[in-house]
Amino acid sequence: MPPLNKTYTGKDFTDRDLSKTDPGTWNGTVVKSMCLYQQATDGIGVTLDPRKHVLPPGIKDVVFEGCNLDNCHVPAGATMVDCTNKRIRVQNDLDDWELDSDNKPVKPVATKLRQRHGVSIKPEDLPTKPFTAEEREAFEATLSEAAR
Repeated sequence: MPPLNKTYTGKDFTDRDLSKTDPGTWNGTVVKSMCLYQQATDGIGVTLDPRKHVLPPGIKDVVFEGCNLDNCHVPAGATMVDCTNKRIRVQNDLDDWELDSDNKPVKPVATKLRQRHGVSIKPEDLPTKPFTAEEREAFEATLSEAAR
């Protein structure tokens, strides 16, 4: 079994770009429980691929185990075991939604919460334009009222 990578294991690198790090510090190691989640920042509700290239190109024989690699492009030289590597983007309702391979919304990240409060989880029910701040406040008030 490859050695544990102590530099990156158990660390939170949310929204950090590690692509300029030395591939040699990754190669032939196991990285456990690292968070490298990347917020999609190129627009609300757009259909661009939200995955970012934040790992060094050319890494080899790296095993990611139990890591959050959402919105990260994982290079061919890496293997994921029990990791999450979803495509996630804020939609026009200003909530995070998981996307399919065509970058279309499939389901909200907070599916159970929305169901509990009677809020639609159907992509076709998403607003056609982004909520204003006032509309978002009204939406949140509806959720709060439903929670009572």
